[in-house]
Amino acid sequence: MDFIKKHLSHRLVIILSYLFIILAGVYGLLTRFSGLFYYVEFKGDQVRDAWVYMDMLQGVWPTLGPSSSVGVFSLPPLYYYVVFPFTAFSANPIWQALPNALFSFFSIFLLMYLVYQMLNGISYHRKLLLASFAGFWWSLIFADIYLSAREWNPSPTPFFLMVFVLVAHTVFCDKYKKWQQVCWWIFYGLLIAVLVSLHSTVWLVIPLVALVHSIYYIYQTKKWYLPLVALIVAFSALTPYWLGEIGRGWSNTGLLWDTFTQSSDSQHFFMEKIEHTIMAFAQLGKQVYLVDANTPYLASIFVYGAFLLFVIFYRGNRKLLSLLILIWVFYFYALSNYWGIIFVHYQLLLVPAPIIFVVGFLAYVNLNSRRQLVLTFVLLFFVGFSGSSNLQATYQFAKDISGQDRLMNITDKQQALRQAPLQATLCGAEEDISVYQYLDYFLSHRRLNFSVVCEPGMIAIIPQFSKQHAERQLFLHNNPKITEELYRNTVFSLVKF
Repeated sequence: MDFIKKHLSHRLVIILSYLFIILAGVYGLLTRFSGLFYYVEFKGDQVRDAWVYMDMLQGVWPTLGPSSSVGVFSLPPLYYYVVFPFTAFSANPIWQALPNALFSFFSIFLLMYLVYQMLNGISYHRKLLLASFAGFWWSLIFADIYLSAREWNPSPTPFFLMVFVLVAHTVFCDKYKKWQQVCWWIFYGLLIAVLVSLHSTVWLVIPLVALVHSIYYIYQTKKWYLPLVALIVAFSALTPYWLGEIGRGWSNTGLLWDTFTQSSDSQHFFMEKIEHTIMAFAQLGKQVYLVDANTPYLASIFVYGAFLLFVIFYRGNRKLLSLLILIWVFYFYALSNYWGIIFVHYQLLLVPAPIIFVVGFLAYVNLNSRRQLVLTFVLLFFVGFSGSSNLQATYQFAKDISGQDRLMNITDKQQALRQAPLQATLCGAEEDISVYQYLDYFLSHRRLNFSVVCEPGMIAIIPQFSKQHAERQLFLHNNPKITEELYRNTVFSLVKF
């Protein structure tokens, strides 16, 4: 009888695990790719990058990547080369955003695999359940959904970070033949080159992590030539950057080096820096996990409570944990020297951490202990709250980009341009004009002129989204009187001054 009960309980756990995997996959597909059909985030950096891709189609290969928001340097250009193959299909910006949607979707299953590898010493059924649960929870995270809905260099950071950690762990395995080990280190070098091209925080952290990891590998195995292979591959992958730097007199490399060597902040005391990093980690709870304006303290309790329980109870894979700790330590050091606004994409190296903490606690908790059972229920309450708040944020985002009362997307803007008279002059805000310039030149072909100052005889595209009412009224108040409405639907109107 006990055997039957145990067998049935194992089957139920397996069924629940696969249910989490299926739900994560379905929800991940719906949320990551629906943003492409309602692409509203094509502006600013996305327009800048779109012109780069179109230049690449003409044989103009970039030697610098996006400029950093911290410091005055530019990143290496490898992100452009990762996205570029997708732009061969069309000049439509949707294709430029597709890679990030794919990276975000695959990161769901990568996190499952990473967590599964971290949970040593427990049954297969429990590992599978917790790993699938971690992936399902990650699929709900609105911050990742929102960042995947655009072409943007920081967006794929979680995906490449997880791959990097898994590969860095794999190179220590003895079961591979020599040529297989070389292949893994080649892949390791490529990952380093891609990661340093994504964001300044990643650029500051990953080379240091790779250096420490490689030194430890050489110390353990005496195989110095394999990390050397990775170093050669990483430098070779950045060839466009090095060629550009030769022509620029190594000016950007000088700025990168200055940023790195001068990153230490001498204006704040050590304890101030500690407090700053503690608050930044607490902010992650509010930005990502409990996205409710009324719960900043609750969010702090959640992330630090999960961290403390993880430290006390975790008994899993120490090597993988050591890699993650190494990344987080260097990240917190970099963060302690930055005192500006900490946006969520600055924290992408840290974003999956609370999920790992929670699952790492649940894997080793003793449910026969009343105290630990209470802690489990409290933590699961926070997890439920996290899922609920992220679902609510995602619902609001979906509502704002779809339906009749919504933001203008790429398709709407192309439709508006097609209604414009040939060679007319379209006016509007500078950020909007840059979008319409790209769309008209590559897609609509109305040969329009553009101006950031509206004058009589010019045309303008005015969104009808209800949440933009005040912005719309200010625009109409500050410009000439409308003499004719050329086209109107529920999303926008095309007017002539």
